[in-house]
Amino acid sequence: MKVYELQHVHFGEIKMLGFFSNMKKCADAIEKSREREEFRDFPTGFVTFERTVPDCRAVYLAAVYIHDEDCEFEYTHEIGLFSKEFDATNAAQSFIERNRGRLESDETEGLCIELLIDTYKLDEM
Repeated sequence: MKVYELQHVHFGEIKMLGFFSNMKKCADAIEKSREREEFRDFPTGFVTFERTVPDCRAVYLAAVYIHDEDCEFEYTHEIGLFSKEFDATNAAQSFIERNRGRLESDETEGLCIELLIDTYKLDEM
C-alpha cells in the first residue's frame, strides 16, 4: 500500500509529522498544521514523500543516529520503513552486525550511536 510521509522543513530543521493513508488526509493535516504556532510563519515548509509498505495500521521507521557528546556533529540515516515492528528491529540488528567493526573502532571513540525505531499510527500526527 502507498503511504504518505509528511515533514516540515525550515532552515535545516526537519520535523516528522506522520504518515497518512492517502493524499487527502495528508493535505488535511497540512491545513491543520498551518494554524499551529510553530508552522504559522513558515507555511510552505511542508513536504510529502510517497512510500510503499504492506497493508498496515502503523509503520515503523528504523534509523541510525550518530552524534558527538555536544551534538556538534550529527548524522541520521534511515534504515527502512516497515509494516511490522519485528522487521524494523531485525533491520536495525542487521545494521549493527554489518558495521560492528567500524562501530567499535578508535574512529568512533567519543561518538554516540543510537538505533531508533519510531512508531507512527497511520493518519495521526
